[in-house]
Amino acid sequence: MSSPPEPARDADADAEELRRLRRELDDLRRAHTLLEDAMDERAEELERANAFLDAIVDHIPDMLFVKDAEELRFLLHNRAGEELLGIPRAELLGRNDHDFFPAQEADFFTAKDRDVLSGGKPIDIPEEPIHTREHGERWLHTKKVPILDDDGTPRYLLGISRDITEKRRTEAELARHVAALAQSNADLEDFAYVASHDLQEPLRKIRSFGELLAERARDLLDDEARDFLDRMTASAERMRVLVQSLLSLSRVTTSDGSCGGGDHDDARAEVGSDRDVGGR
Repeated sequence: MSSPPEPARDADADAEELRRLRRELDDLRRAHTLLEDAMDERAEELERANAFLDAIVDHIPDMLFVKDAEELRFLLHNRAGEELLGIPRAELLGRNDHDFFPAQEADFFTAKDRDVLSGGKPIDIPEEPIHTREHGERWLHTKKVPILDDDGTPRYLLGISRDITEKRRTEAELARHVAALAQSNADLEDFAYVASHDLQEPLRKIRSFGELLAERARDLLDDEARDFLDRMTASAERMRVLVQSLLSLSRVTTSDGSCGGGDHDDARAEVGSDRDVGGR
């Protein structure tokens, strides 16, 4: 018969097994601690990355929003959008356009969203009105982009809207000024046309009578009187040139800002010099 196991040896084996299990447990605890530290570090990095992205989104000066593709509910809205619409983000998120805007506007926004998602391509909306809580009606230039998954299925819609209200007002004001300038230019041309004809007749008479006087009585005049007569006829001719220049100048279009010096400037100077006769 075999002898029974020795109790001392069994006790040693059990103690060794217990030590081994403790070492494995310690290793598992250390691994667990390292894993937790790594996960905490990763969570902090992810939190910092999200905060960085949120800061970028909030510092974009145009309204930026994201909607889910299924129900078109707002999932993200930046600070510029809050300020433009006058609606807090907490109120916007989880709701759609029909919760905030007039039915006609909301239908338009929704239709454009569906066009983007069904077409799978961005669209550009040069002008669209929107009613806000604090700023009344504003006009936006909006671009909408579908966000697709790996299978090409639209999951989200990204929108960026720029407030162009002041730009439209400036353009409208500029258009009014251009129209007023065009009308003023037309009125000036009409006046110059009439004035040129009305002034040319007396100028022709002055020249004609001056020439007759010079022809018939020049020998009877002293030197000073002949000088006066020459100045009178020369001034009449130069005035005729000025009238013609005025007519030409009135026809200059706004695309040609040059008034051009030319003969009429010289004629003005010469007419002015004739005034000095009294000082002789």
